[in-house]
Amino acid sequence: MKLLLWISLGIFCLVTSVNAQKNRQNNPTDKTVLNQLPKGVIAALNLPYREGNERWTLDLFYPENIHDATPAIVFIHGGGWRNGNKRKWGILNAAMTFAKKGYVTASLNYRLIQKNENPAVGIQNGVEDVKCAVRWLRANAEKYNIDPKRIGGYGNSAGAQLVSMLGL
Repeated sequence: MKLLLWISLGIFCLVTSVNAQKNRQNNPTDKTVLNQLPKGVIAALNLPYREGNERWTLDLFYPENIHDATPAIVFIHGGGWRNGNKRKWGILNAAMTFAKKGYVTASLNYRLIQKNENPAVGIQNGVEDVKCAVRWLRANAEKYNIDPKRIGGYGNSAGAQLVSMLGL
């Protein structure tokens, strides 16, 4: 009887967690993003951090009056590794808010796990993409007044896992 209870509980948890990852996107367009920019923040949208895949882009936000090397924060969306993008409102809003506070921020896309793809391969692709985006930020540090030694990360769900893997 206990075994049946534990199995039922496990199935319930699995079903509810998978259901929580349904694709619920309401993605702002470039125009919407630009209209919602806080005063004093500049946006550079859809910058390719790598060639060859439309997912390899980031949106960069920075204060308009920075002249010295500034810390940067990379914002990485969640979505169960299978959906989501750099324009998820929570991530986008956080990136713009921190740019208003004086940071350079980047909200980026990464490759998602495709149907019938081995999840381990898909996750490794995400790690590779995020590391590539950080290398791009370092390579373009002078252009955007980024301190290449002070780049942090923030993510939720799958994005949080990617941030934790950046340090490994």
